[in-house]
Amino acid sequence: RYGLLEIPLRFKGSRKTYPNRVFLLDTSASMGQKGLAKTTRFCRALLSNLPRHGHFTVIAGDVKARFFRKKMVSFKTKKKVLLFLKKQTPRGGTNFEALFRALHGIIKDQTDIIYLGDGKNSLGEMDPDRLQTIFTKAMAGKKVRFSALAFGNNPDLSFLRRLARSNGGRVIHLLPHQNIELIAKQFEKELLRPHLQQISLSFKGITDIIRLNQYDTASGKSLFVAGRMVAKVVRVLLRGRVEGKGQYQYKAVVEPH
Repeated sequence: RYGLLEIPLRFKGSRKTYPNRVFLLDTSASMGQKGLAKTTRFCRALLSNLPRHGHFTVIAGDVKARFFRKKMVSFKTKKKVLLFLKKQTPRGGTNFEALFRALHGIIKDQTDIIYLGDGKNSLGEMDPDRLQTIFTKAMAGKKVRFSALAFGNNPDLSFLRRLARSNGGRVIHLLPHQNIELIAKQFEKELLRPHLQQISLSFKGITDIIRLNQYDTASGKSLFVAGRMVAKVVRVLLRGRVEGKGQYQYKAVVEPH
């Protein structure tokens, strides 16, 4: 018989709010007019909560990248960026290479880079390893986090999650029917919630294991594992690092569902 394990994670930690933000707005044709309207609305919701002492810019991208400003500017210009967002229309394909190369010379230390789109790359460099290298070079050693709002019923989450995991960012999937302002607030909280990284698991009493959530897991959430039962109970040993630093260990005897 097979069983499902729920491993609750309760650990303490903290992460700082970065004062600077760069928004990468996907304006490709695959977003459609309705999709782009929703992601620009989400961008406006995040802009309304920006700290006064920080800096930001917006880069819209499809075949090529278009800048609100070619440098990060004071949040006093937030009214002007709303006009920039309003002018965007869906066109062409998604070009992550162009978006990432546009970041050269713009990034300040302690910046959250937030991509808003469906993640469906269709132009320029297509190899995920090379794209990640292009992104890393554009960061020029600065302290940054790449996060994403993945929009639509079938976004390409694999590359977005990979890039986010490499620097402590977050990926949230926004479905068309969900409340944008509510999801924006959840996204802000998620950026501050400590996550368990470099997770390793060992079990006694279960084989043929499938880990159902494959990525970093936040405090207050659960890790789910399924497998074939070879005993009535399962002994679990989980290890990881909180925000890649502080060590965390969880031992338990679990009766699967």
